Amino acid sequence: MDENNYIEKQLSDHEVRIRRLEESDIQQRIQLTNIEKSQSDIKLMMSEQSKEQIKQTREQQEMLNNFTTQMINYFKEKENKELETEKENNKSNNEIKFYNTKQFWGIVSAIVTGVLMYFGLK
Repeated sequence: MDENNYIEKQLSDHEVRIRRLEESDIQQRIQLTNIEKSQSDIKLMMSEQSKEQIKQTREQQEMLNNFTTQMINYFKEKENKELETEKENNKSNNEIKFYNTKQFWGIVSAIVTGVLMYFGLK
């Protein structure tokens, strides 16, 4: 009888151990599933943030392009008006000052655009 009791006790102990291992395995699988879900949530959030940043960058670039175009047009109109005024006053084209030239205003607009992009993208 003692042997039977011993065998039954061993069998019972093995069954308890197997149940613990199975429960541990289930808990580990649940934890892994939660980790995978968290990782996918993080990836989705990062993707959405990236899309928003790209959208904002495009909007800023469009604003800078529009500003630059308007600025160049303004200075071209101003230059044309000044040239017409000079022609009316019988001034020669050789007397045009550097700040009335397209090159000067092109340089100024490039500098202003660069500064705006630097501060706009920070």
